Amino acid sequence: MIEKDLIEIYKENEFLLKTDDKELWFSISKPLDQVHYERSFAILTAWNPNNIPTTAAENATVNMKLKADLSKYEISDSIGKYNDHQEDSFLVYDISLENTLALGVKYNQYSIFYNDTNKLSYIECSSKRVLISKNLK
Repeated sequence: MIEKDLIEIYKENEFLLKTDDKELWFSISKPLDQVHYERSFAILTAWNPNNIPTTAAENATVNMKLKADLSKYEISDSIGKYNDHQEDSFLVYDISLENTLALGVKYNQYSIFYNDTNKLSYIECSSKRVLISKNLK
């Protein structure tokens, strides 16, 4: 039951994509134009490890550690939001799915969002199981 509820949330959860001149919001249910998905990317956060709400200071500290782990990648600040809840995140270009999942596990995240240029997916970090995906082409 909990997983089914999460999948419904994932359908509506929105992410911020910053371009040179715009801030664009998208979700797995409402993707942007194909041109925005030509490079692979992941969206990662370290907020609320193990789905346990933590303080803003604790979230900021752990997210800075994640940002340091992402130093070899091209990243952009992002936000993940669902209704009134939002979490600071990073949009990480050209990171492999394997490395994305490893960071998700390291930072005790249940799932990650991944664009492989063909589909958008939420993938459970520990099992690597696709929870929901949408084909782009």
